Amino acid sequence: MNNVCKRPSELTDCEIEHALHSFLQFYEIAFFSERGIDESQGITLALEQIACVLGLVGDWLYDDDDYDSADLMYDFIALIDIKAKELNSKAWEAIKPNLPYLRGL
Repeated sequence: MNNVCKRPSELTDCEIEHALHSFLQFYEIAFFSERGIDESQGITLALEQIACVLGLVGDWLYDDDDYDSADLMYDFIALIDIKAKELNSKAWEAIKPNLPYLRGL
């Protein structure tokens, strides 16, 4: 596992915006039902993969019993949600009801 990784709060504005756009592009091209998975499952896997690509997953997740990968994803999605609101992303708002890790956003 990678020891050199970031926490969601350490992502730059540019990285968050790139994550949002990458996710929206994936969503537009993905045909979940044709692949035998439901939309929520596909969305979850896509967001988790983007978190990995951004370097958010590493050994530090195991250093603190009070913060785990689910907490990481809640924080990551909250940052993406803030950026989507700043950019007035209608696509994000349309997808948002099917998103995991929302914690009342």
